[in-house]
Amino acid sequence: MEDVRKWCCFQNKDKIRKTVLCKSLAGNDVDMLIVTNFSSDPQDIAVRKSIILSARVHPGESNASYMMNGVIEFLISNDDNAKLLRDTFVFKIIPMQNPDGVIVGNYRCSLMGTDMNRQWIGSSSKFYPENYHTKLMMKRTTESREIFFYCDFHGHSVGRNAFMFGNNQPKVQDRNKEKIFPMLFQQKQDMFCFEGCCFAIQKSKEACGRQVMWREFNLINSYTLEMSFMGPNRGVNAGLHFNMKMMKAIGRDFCHTMVDFVTNQDLFNKILAEMKVRYPQGGTSGAPGADFPVLTEPTPSSKPAPEEVKQEQQPTEETSAQQADSKEVEPSQSEEQPANSTDESEKKEQSEATATTGVPAEPDCA
Repeated sequence: MEDVRKWCCFQNKDKIRKTVLCKSLAGNDVDMLIVTNFSSDPQDIAVRKSIILSARVHPGESNASYMMNGVIEFLISNDDNAKLLRDTFVFKIIPMQNPDGVIVGNYRCSLMGTDMNRQWIGSSSKFYPENYHTKLMMKRTTESREIFFYCDFHGHSVGRNAFMFGNNQPKVQDRNKEKIFPMLFQQKQDMFCFEGCCFAIQKSKEACGRQVMWREFNLINSYTLEMSFMGPNRGVNAGLHFNMKMMKAIGRDFCHTMVDFVTNQDLFNKILAEMKVRYPQGGTSGAPGADFPVLTEPTPSSKPAPEEVKQEQQPTEETSAQQADSKEVEPSQSEEQPANSTDESEKKEQSEATATTGVPAEPDCA
């Protein structure tokens, strides 16, 4: 990617570095970018929490790349908030999760002809090396630092605006905490719509990225960020089609929202109190008054990593973020057959969820 070469230049060596996460099924590089303040003392780097971001698991959703470009360009800028984020976190960014699908022109599938965002449970290193090595990278990350936030960027062919999907948290307090970042995002960016967010998950989505990361790594903040293929119906740009400038602006404001999320405790507490009043049972939708019971879902595992991931010996010393975070990943010998979910089952569960909760089920675009 030309953008990756531009970002990872000598002038930015203390802000961003590139490694190859793995090889795709067709032998293409799956790049991973690591963003932090590399000029810091190694001991300071070692205690920073990690934020994991990914995009283009669905190759036809090019708007996800523009949002991600906005994120990366902001993080390596000289903006004060960008410096704060680099001093606070280690960002691990996979800008193109499915390069094979992008290269051959697929809209939603990998070279296996399946939706990679339904293959996160027991991902095969043979058939889905991108997913397998992403989870292995996250497992290795937990050995040296805490994962604070996960978000997978997508495009959406049905909804308007930008919005987020979350998970069915088992505790009421966690359900309301999960809504804080999306609410902050709406306050920061008028093309983001909190009322369009959904926190109800059907069984057909249990193998998607945010669900698996939530369960297996015990993350409250595990999201899918969606951007409409159309445009916003709110704010100053209502009625217009999204363009590249708008998409990058949403990525940039994603970062500004993250700053408020981690530094503005008064605003955090204010929104949490508002969520408790608005959703006393932790509701499953961002829509006003949508305080419905959550659907039955498996609770997060007490173990932070899946059994399918082969454990590696932990390094004896972490001297820098690049040494600890960009080790070349070795493929596993485990080779599982791909599993598919049918459109019929997903449509059935969507209709059942609507009848149960009153909240329209999440469209099959994530």
